[in-house]
Amino acid sequence: ALALGYGADSMRQNIDQALATIDGLIRLLPSMTVLGVAMQFSIGYLIFARQTGKDGNGIKGLAPFAMWKVPFGVTPVLILAMFMRLFGGEAITLAADNILLFLAVYYSVTGLALIEFYLRKFKFSGLMKVLFYVMLFFAQMIGFVVAALLGFVDSFVDWRKTNQLSVAEE
Repeated sequence: ALALGYGADSMRQNIDQALATIDGLIRLLPSMTVLGVAMQFSIGYLIFARQTGKDGNGIKGLAPFAMWKVPFGVTPVLILAMFMRLFGGEAITLAADNILLFLAVYYSVTGLALIEFYLRKFKFSGLMKVLFYVMLFFAQMIGFVVAALLGFVDSFVDWRKTNQLSVAEE
């Protein structure tokens, strides 16, 4: 049976790939739901902090984006989730997948903050920054993974010396 010029084997392979994608999305739906809510609250908080900061009575201690970082204390949660993923049963693996996706998003934000720090440090022009971020957008999953890995490594290495800055402010 031919459908749109595809043979039966090709159609079966496409259907199997589509079903695997749908299964993956369903497995990660809990973390995507929580991330959606967290994003809304985070954006609301940032707008609130920015608006209240204009009159001098704003929230103190809100670091610039280029200095954002996932605390090192989150690392044990990440390690536990990785062990859950490797050695757990079906329900444990499902929970681990959701925890890992949730943490990957936060580590990628940290990676983007690190990238922004170095783009500013090396005084890239606005146009160059825009081009860089557009290329990162087109990199899609590879860009996400690279940003998450940079954020994860930065939580150990602290390339921006954010820990020294927070101690100096106290």
